[in-house]
Amino acid sequence: MRRTLWGFLVVLFVVAGCGDDSSAVDDAGDIDPDHAGVDGDAGADADADTGADADADADADAEADGDADADADAPSVCEPTATLVFSQLHGGGRLAESVVDEAHDVLVMVPEYLGPATDRLAGVSLEPGHEAPVSLAVTGDPPPINVVAASYDVAAGRSMLLGYAMRRPGDGGLGDHMELLSLTLDGAGGATLQRFDSPAPPPAEGLMFSWLYPEGDGVHYRAFRFAQLSQRAAVSGGTATWEAEVPVAIAGMGGFDENYVAHDPTGHRLLGYGELALEGTPPDYTMYLDPVFYELSLAGGTTWGRLEGMGTGPGRQETPYGIIAAAALYDDVGRRTVVLQDHAYTDPWIGETMTTGAWAFSDAGTWTVINENLMRCCVSWWGGADDRERRRVLRVSGGGLGGYDLRPGHEGDELSLDYGLLWHAARSAAFDTTRGVVLGGAEAGLAELDVRSGAPVWRDADGAPAWPAVTLPGHSIVYDAAGDRVVLYGGAEGYSGESGAVRVLDRAAAVPAWVEAATSGAAPEPRTGHAAICDGALRTMYVVGGYRLEGGTTVRDLADVAALDLGTMTWRVVGTLPVGRSSPLLRLEGGELYVLFGVRHPAPGDPYTTENLTDGYRVSPTSGSVASLSFTGVMPTVPSAGLAGLELPSGYVVVSPEAYGVEVFAATFGGGSVAWARTTACEEPRAFGGGPGVVDPSTGRGYVLGAAVWEVREP
Repeated sequence: MRRTLWGFLVVLFVVAGCGDDSSAVDDAGDIDPDHAGVDGDAGADADADTGADADADADADAEADGDADADADAPSVCEPTATLVFSQLHGGGRLAESVVDEAHDVLVMVPEYLGPATDRLAGVSLEPGHEAPVSLAVTGDPPPINVVAASYDVAAGRSMLLGYAMRRPGDGGLGDHMELLSLTLDGAGGATLQRFDSPAPPPAEGLMFSWLYPEGDGVHYRAFRFAQLSQRAAVSGGTATWEAEVPVAIAGMGGFDENYVAHDPTGHRLLGYGELALEGTPPDYTMYLDPVFYELSLAGGTTWGRLEGMGTGPGRQETPYGIIAAAALYDDVGRRTVVLQDHAYTDPWIGETMTTGAWAFSDAGTWTVINENLMRCCVSWWGGADDRERRRVLRVSGGGLGGYDLRPGHEGDELSLDYGLLWHAARSAAFDTTRGVVLGGAEAGLAELDVRSGAPVWRDADGAPAWPAVTLPGHSIVYDAAGDRVVLYGGAEGYSGESGAVRVLDRAAAVPAWVEAATSGAAPEPRTGHAAICDGALRTMYVVGGYRLEGGTTVRDLADVAALDLGTMTWRVVGTLPVGRSSPLLRLEGGELYVLFGVRHPAPGDPYTTENLTDGYRVSPTSGSVASLSFTGVMPTVPSAGLAGLELPSGYVVVSPEAYGVEVFAATFGGGSVAWARTTACEEPRAFGGGPGVVDPSTGRGYVLGAAVWEVREP
């Protein structure tokens, strides 16, 4: 009865330069409409809107992230028609796995989506004295896959990846079979992705695959659908031969918490921590987690064996949902598993409290108390990449590198390693024409990406900004080439409302720092979610639209157009659009300002519902006149915050992560009309993240930012 009930619970848990164009993005896969997608240097940062400012665009966020899986009319294949070349330079959706390549001392970050356009992978060198982000040049032609598992094979000196084959872009990664790939570094900045052909690969249906581990001989690998189903592959040359899937039994009283599984690469086994036990009769019962380990041999093991422990481990804990905050981390050098677990603790000063403790379970089966009170709570994660040589587990988080120390005397210490900026989900963008780098703003600060170097990595561009950061959610940035500075405007200041401040960052300063600029003239009211663009010839920044949240419940869309002279820092009113909007695309051409699309809130009392706008206007910056544009042809369906406008040498295009593949919409402007022509790139939309777009005017190459960085160029 207990095992049956736990099996049910497992299924329940598992299933359940002033002269470039810019647009918008989300966090790492979903498109976030609360930052401006603009033509020019701009955007508006919405990565972590606080309070109702974040909620106000929740519906647009969900709409942009529309899941194609449920659509029975989805095309079975995608036929590319776009002539532009797409190249994935950094990331590709959310970070799926991170693996330490021990042969080359590099932590490789494996994104959720890989495919033929994956030309570079991000990583970080762990070599002492040379710790820094790296960009790995990818060779090979991997198929489109959604990566779900990865591990390093010491015997073969390579990492192995398991992923769902993508039948077509937008299918959510749930293809009809699994793909097995290897990732091999060459020690000279290169990485080879090899697909192993298989006549009978594992089917994709059923419980999702979650683990992939080597058996230790450099040939055999085991893929798991969590703990109780496994399939073995033998690799030879470029072929993988899969055996039939087999069940894996669990010996003992009940199951174990399958979130906490540690890998012993030397003993070639898995260790599952946390035995689940019931007291009472369902539905009137209590579930507990006991400090018990289960062991499975990777070389042919078909039963998780219960390990009897001696000594004192964590105490039994009640767990209503079968999950507690814990981490089981294998220390290969010490031949032990370090357990971090939250538990009730009686402090002599403050009484009973929840804290994180640390224990060790040796290979000989003996528990040792390390520290019952690490003076913190709570254990936030249990995964990561094993850095065996330095006895630590590493995790990419918040753009940096952290983890847990496993060394004696330091067990459970949280690591914060200053190895550079590893991941940066830009919400606003500009191009620094003086240095030839992309500038990306996110709530954590401003970063730069040297796209001309051939090995682009993110680097901090504004020092360590004080909290709260200047780069507020919903801000915009432009690059003022004449002043060699970044100009930031607006954003949401949490519950205190929106900002109307103008802040500048001197790019030539030895110590970069944001400084609030004094302005004069008719300044626009504070706002977030607006769009901005810079006319470099006139040294003028234009700000369009945005919204304000008043009283926490009433949202007001803004329709005004304002201009800031960046030489004198003087504001002036330009004009007013017929309809207020957030996140429009902007373009400057022939002395005219074009405002395209946008998002509005149809009910002022409902800040959670948004509506896409498919109109456009031509604004005269001198007279302030506003003329409506007529549109013909097929237009994007994604909210404008998820679009990237790019001023390429051949003309203006909008890159859109549509539901069934990335599409390119070329715009032909003629008087009061815009003709749209759609072509299909057939790239995975979730790999883009719907970020802002900028163009390097010297090379004519465009860059779509966000959770990933994609290069878009003409052939």
